[in-house]
Amino acid sequence: MIDLPRRVLAESDAVRVRSSRLFIFLPRDALAQILAQAWVITAPPNTSLFEQGGEAKHLLVVVNGVVGLMAAVGARTSCLIELVGSGQVVVIHPP
Repeated sequence: MIDLPRRVLAESDAVRVRSSRLFIFLPRDALAQILAQAWVITAPPNTSLFEQGGEAKHLLVVVNGVVGLMAAVGARTSCLIELVGSGQVVVIHPP
C-alpha cells in the first residue's frame, strides 16, 4: 500500500464501518478491538492504493467516495473491473 498521511478513526467513520456488510453482525467488543487499530487515509483522485500481485497487508473499507479496482491486461493496458463505494470492503489477498 502506498504511503499516505493517516489519521485516527473518527466516530463518524466508525459508524460507517459498523454498518458495512462485513462487520454488521460482528459483536461490538470484537469490532471495537479491530477499530482500535484502524486508521483513515484520504487519497487524491487517481491515486494507486496498491499494486496487482502485491503482498496482502490490509483490509480496506471505503468510508467515503468510490475506489475503482483495476486489473492489468497485457503489458501496457489495464481495465476497470469493479467500483467499490462507501461502506463496501476491499479485501487485499495474495494471488
